[in-house]
Amino acid sequence: ASDRWIDRSYHNRRHHPRNQHHYRRRRHNPNRPSSPASDRWIDQATRDVLSPLAIPLGRLTADDVSAICGLISAWGRRRTPRGARTVEALLKRVVDDMNAGNDSVRVTTRMYTMAIDAWAKVGGRESARRAEEIHGGMVARYLETGDEDLRPTTVSYNAVINAWSKSRCEEAPEVAEGILDGMVRGWIATQRERELAIEERREEGESEAGADVRSDPANESGGAGSGNNATDAALQDADADQDQPRRTIAVRPDVVSFTSCVDAWAKSGLPGSDRRALSLLRRMEDLNDAYGDTIHTGTSANGTETGGNGDEDGEGYGGGGAYDGSCRPNVYTYSACINAFAKSADPEAPRNAERLLSYMRELYERHGDWRSRPNVINYNSVINAWGRSPEVGAAERAEEVLRRMELPVEEGGDDVEPDALSYSLATSAWAHSKERGSTARAEAMLLRMEDWARRRNEELERSGALPP
Repeated sequence: ASDRWIDRSYHNRRHHPRNQHHYRRRRHNPNRPSSPASDRWIDQATRDVLSPLAIPLGRLTADDVSAICGLISAWGRRRTPRGARTVEALLKRVVDDMNAGNDSVRVTTRMYTMAIDAWAKVGGRESARRAEEIHGGMVARYLETGDEDLRPTTVSYNAVINAWSKSRCEEAPEVAEGILDGMVRGWIATQRERELAIEERREEGESEAGADVRSDPANESGGAGSGNNATDAALQDADADQDQPRRTIAVRPDVVSFTSCVDAWAKSGLPGSDRRALSLLRRMEDLNDAYGDTIHTGTSANGTETGGNGDEDGEGYGGGGAYDGSCRPNVYTYSACINAFAKSADPEAPRNAERLLSYMRELYERHGDWRSRPNVINYNSVINAWGRSPEVGAAERAEEVLRRMELPVEEGGDDVEPDALSYSLATSAWAHSKERGSTARAEAMLLRMEDWARRRNEELERSGALPP
């Protein structure tokens, strides 16, 4: 019955007129094998692997498992319930072979994560529940056997959160945030236990070193025993104890974990979703300030002062590079939060969206946080927020944001160029406005859009990007 419900739900979404452009664009996805010959080869290879006549149970080799991983990836990209169920069947084939005593094959967290992601791509409530069930089965197996190949990771938890975020069902944001809460609580508890263990070992090492100094005559004449070696050994012992395999789960959440939850609230459209999204952003900053590195000194999104010495002691999880696994918000996190404000019915939502955009610019321009550099999507979301507002003067505020994008930086403009959607949203803001003269302003905005398109095409022709 569950499978029939998933098929029916997928069919309804697939053939709804509102989603036709989405599926037409998907058919041209270069990552998906589109030729009939490729599809037939994948179907035949899958039947061979799953057939006990072709490969008897317990006879899989490492090369077979590698081929199964490739098939799992191919079926997962199809984004259909049949593809997700086939991924599960392929995963179960490897699990059954390992349970049959085949020591040459191993089931890994990556395989389970690929199965979770396959259901996440299908979408819908039942698909998200199935993704969570698969992850729960992996966690239970790890706690039962202690198999390190099945240890849950941040990526596996993020896959479940993403499945709920993409489901677009009413309870999705609550469930996603509940999973994130479990990750945060477990991680903070582990960090506190580790700090206590290190502190206890340090105190024991210092006391033992002091006793050795008092009892060793050689130390009285300037010997090498100063207590530092004992303390360092205690710290190493504490770290070694932390590295011992224990059947507990403490997974550190990262920026993807929080951003997926913020996005779930932004997509929900529920009352108060913008406040919940902003609360997650504040919590994300607080967690990063406490356990990660802080790259700026200034006012945070929740109005508190933040420090600038987060990485001086070498204990921060952040740093340079494209992705460091930290909880520091990036442009995607802020975009999701601004999008939540844009879809909110709160009268203060447009102002909050613009404040958050200004906060992003402050982080980038004054503190050099390149992760927070605003882009055209952020500006369009703010324009959309003002365009949806019934407040008097909202259309003028939307046009003002567009004007800042049009002006050069030398004349006080922002370093972001508008696109066609920017003009469309500003035009829509005037079209839906009830102020006097709004129709003429909407027509004038259309003329500005035509001038912008003409100038852009001329620039592209001069640069050779367009044929003459």
